[in-house]
Amino acid sequence: MKNKKKIILFGIIGLMILFGGILLGKSYAIFETDTISKSAVTIKVGTINPILGLDLYVEAKEADTFVVTIENQEDASGKFLLYYKETLSSGVIFGYLEEEGMDVPLKDGVVLAKGEKQTYSLYVNNQSSAGVSIDLEAMGGLSTQPLSLSIGGNYIEKAEKTIVYPNKFMSNVYQYDQVTGSSTFCVIREESTCVQIEAPKTYEVGTIIKYKVNDAEEKYFNVTTKGKYNI
Repeated sequence: MKNKKKIILFGIIGLMILFGGILLGKSYAIFETDTISKSAVTIKVGTINPILGLDLYVEAKEADTFVVTIENQEDASGKFLLYYKETLSSGVIFGYLEEEGMDVPLKDGVVLAKGEKQTYSLYVNNQSSAGVSIDLEAMGGLSTQPLSLSIGGNYIEKAEKTIVYPNKFMSNVYQYDQVTGSSTFCVIREESTCVQIEAPKTYEVGTIIKYKVNDAEEKYFNVTTKGKYNI
């Protein structure tokens, strides 16, 4: 399974004020990307109502986590709303994850003063038969005014992260732990404390794999030698 964490930075240069509080309506955008895989993307936008977009692409039968940061780089405070366009394809899960150090995208937007930022963990699980592209967008405006979604826009809801294995015959992979009393104790594969993990790049000795050996039967196997395996 290809389950990478990609980092994306939205640099919002917002709300330029002219004499008497008049807002400059002219907008501009700078797009910078250092890799074709979009592992690190910087987007800067400035306008009275900035709307910027970025596609989060995930191959069929894969899942990815994207770290997205919105940062206000201008002197004035502004309100910003992150959302996605259109509807999700069948078999696609998209939303934010509640993780330590990560913020939650609010439906009424977030007010950011100069230098303030919000960082979100966005999860895409694509179990459809084709690659999918999530059209992620951000909207900005005055900190005192409400923001409304554009036509076809959707709020980002909480997602439940699921583990997807690269081999359809693998149903579970468990972390091996023989320490008595451990909160993750797992030796005979059926303990209630067994912890299900994603298929690692390097398998540790003892790692437990539940594998479908035929249409009606599943068996447990233990990794006996540390290394990389195509299972």
